[in-house]
Amino acid sequence: MVGKKILAYICVLVGVVALGISSVPGIMHKIWDWNNKHVDRSSWWCKHNNMGGGDLVKLSYLDDVKKFWELKDYVFPRAQDDGKKNINLYLYGDSYTEDIPDSSFANVHEYHYSTKLKPQTYVLDTGMRNILVIEITERLALESFSGTGIYGVLQPKEPVEVPEVTKQAVPAAPVVAAPAARRKAYNLVSKTNYSQIINTNLEYVLFDYRCINQVRQYKADMNYGLFHHASGDVAISDNGQYIFYKPTVATGSPYSSYAPLTDADISNTVSILNEIYDHYKKQGFAEVYFSIIPNASTILQPVNYNGLIPRLYANRALKMPVIDIYSIYAKNPNPASLYRMGDTHWNNSGMQIWMGLVNNELRKQSASR
Repeated sequence: MVGKKILAYICVLVGVVALGISSVPGIMHKIWDWNNKHVDRSSWWCKHNNMGGGDLVKLSYLDDVKKFWELKDYVFPRAQDDGKKNINLYLYGDSYTEDIPDSSFANVHEYHYSTKLKPQTYVLDTGMRNILVIEITERLALESFSGTGIYGVLQPKEPVEVPEVTKQAVPAAPVVAAPAARRKAYNLVSKTNYSQIINTNLEYVLFDYRCINQVRQYKADMNYGLFHHASGDVAISDNGQYIFYKPTVATGSPYSSYAPLTDADISNTVSILNEIYDHYKKQGFAEVYFSIIPNASTILQPVNYNGLIPRLYANRALKMPVIDIYSIYAKNPNPASLYRMGDTHWNNSGMQIWMGLVNNELRKQSASR
């Protein structure tokens, strides 16, 4: 009896410690990094670390399906410019753009990169042409601009003196609220995302070992081969050729390419984008651009697409100039050539198209000074 109690206490203690570790991103990153660098991949206690596929392969345990194996193939050639380095570029981006070096941007003197998780302050150099590019993946676009904006991520180091009337018109944080139903959905998503992250981390700490993952991979192979089904947060495309991040295709998901969108949703997002545009223009930026990277499902499985990107871009009230990669992707006769198989991100071909569009705008801005 005493032995059972001691065992129960040990299990509770292990669970509490695991929960604590799983709640701290810094510790989880160190565990992941240590596993990748120091653990023998043939050992039974090696963590799941797929070397051939992308993030979706790892999520679904489809390691044995070779067609989904595609490593990052990014190439970053030095941008062609006229040597007139008169642009300070500020890029607010995400995982799509985090690898791009400053040398790949044309006519750039200084390059500043920020994300939702990597905020920064700025002091604009009035001797340069300061350009802000806001890049975001489609699945996060509505959530990001449903009333939060990017003011908390990209802020001036010292307050910019503006007339009192302007301070009232452009507050320190957005005040335009999303429609009640969608705002409620986003609040729910935020809470759900947090719990999902904790659950995923707990899974990694307690159960993600090679001896267990072998069974998961066999099961994933069987489900894919026999039942046209993927596990976890991964879904198979209608034609069976691709795998998608499930929230981008799931019915009712606010991240989905097929979620119903009303004209009010579009108008509300345009209003917030205009507010952001006015805010940063008044801060001293010469121009502010906006660019949405389409979900893979949007391009590879366009039937019943809700039209979020083209509807935003076509809205006549939108002030912010756009870097429109969607239109080019949508017309591509071989859309599979734009995204990494087994991953949520673009491949080098898809990235280079976007880089070309950005550099075209930078050259125009450089020439106009």
